[in-house]
Amino acid sequence: MLVVKSLVPGGPVSDESKLQPGDILVNINGKLITRFPDLESLLDDAAGQSVELELLRGGEMMKVEAQVQDLHAITPDEYLEMGESIFNNFSYQQARNNNLPCHPNAAGTYVAQAGHMLRQAGISVGSLILSVGKTPTPNVRALEAALASCPDGAQVPIRYMHVSNRHQSAMTMLRVDRRWHSMNRVVRDRSSPFSSDWVSSASPTPPFSSYSIDESSAADAGRSAAEAAMLGRHPTPERKGKVRTRFAPGSNDAEKAISPSLVQVHFSMPYMIDGTAGAEFKGTGLVVDTEKGLVVVDRNTVPCSLGDVNISFGSSLHVPGRVCFIHPLHNIAVLAYDPKSVGETPVKAAKLCTDEDMTHDKKGTKVTLVGLSGGLRGGTQLSSQEAKVADSIRNITGFSHPPRFQDCNLDTLNLNGVSPTSQQDGAVVDGDGRVLAFWGSFSMQSPVTLGE
Repeated sequence: MLVVKSLVPGGPVSDESKLQPGDILVNINGKLITRFPDLESLLDDAAGQSVELELLRGGEMMKVEAQVQDLHAITPDEYLEMGESIFNNFSYQQARNNNLPCHPNAAGTYVAQAGHMLRQAGISVGSLILSVGKTPTPNVRALEAALASCPDGAQVPIRYMHVSNRHQSAMTMLRVDRRWHSMNRVVRDRSSPFSSDWVSSASPTPPFSSYSIDESSAADAGRSAAEAAMLGRHPTPERKGKVRTRFAPGSNDAEKAISPSLVQVHFSMPYMIDGTAGAEFKGTGLVVDTEKGLVVVDRNTVPCSLGDVNISFGSSLHVPGRVCFIHPLHNIAVLAYDPKSVGETPVKAAKLCTDEDMTHDKKGTKVTLVGLSGGLRGGTQLSSQEAKVADSIRNITGFSHPPRFQDCNLDTLNLNGVSPTSQQDGAVVDGDGRVLAFWGSFSMQSPVTLGE
């Protein structure tokens, strides 16, 4: 005999008055059913129609009417490509596996692949996109319309949940990406029941193009066309009132001196090129020019110029940036942000030591390593470690396999009192609040390992 094991919520027989787990199936439309092949054959012939089920429940016989759903109608036949991510309608198979409703508009749009755009927002495979802003997104068509209304580079609030935790949803900010990857909806051709062709169509264009800035308008703003195009892609958001955030006050003189100059840099690569170890990077940057908006980071945070830059000030103000320069020989990259985007935030350029300051022997000098820890969503924390300069030497790094960037002609400070395994990065500050050295990290690779 065949026994009901479980029911998919929202299905045609999910009502307890029809089927319940433990019910014994006896007849369908008056025909005795005891084997799965007979059940499948009868249901296939009745797709889209009603059937009469005769059940044995608690020792009593009962009859119920049930609608047989067409499996093809509840199987995804279209998907949306955007930002290297794939979205499709929530399927019957996923609903059954996760005990979630399976009917139109019952859930959100399923994330089948979390690419460049979703990685930055922290949304993983298996999530359901419930809404974009205030617009519900129960299916692919609704999600496409909602995202198509957002210009490239815009940050929009996204509500989502994971299929493994249906009782809890989360909100995050998503940066719309139509620069690195196009937006397309792909639909299966159902003109023939045996057709396996899929047809792609471009999604609607965004409200405005970020690449429509001409050279004359860029020149009026005092920028090159390339700079204007990048800043046009990430326009400074219009906010009511003054833009201002605070930096951590610091618990010692070194932290107080350097805190307004430290920022956290997040770099996301749409494509892994040049043998990079990953696609998402994070590190501490040092502001060196507030008028031009220049920030120095190491090349383990920004390994190449292909990617999106996000700079966090005081852990609460996040502004876009761009890669200006990557040093071909040293572990340094220079980023730029629009100074107007930070408003009245008291950002200060770090006070750097001069060449004359570095000509003396620094052995025994008391210094403080100050850096930032934390992340984009949890916020950043200011931390420091006191140390003494052991000596100043020329550091020679070994060759990596396969070949990759290798720093050379590099003078370094050896510090006593700092753990060599520390993952912190930042600046080495002397007693006068001047930056003696930049504490960065190096990406090193061997045939079987990858480290920093």
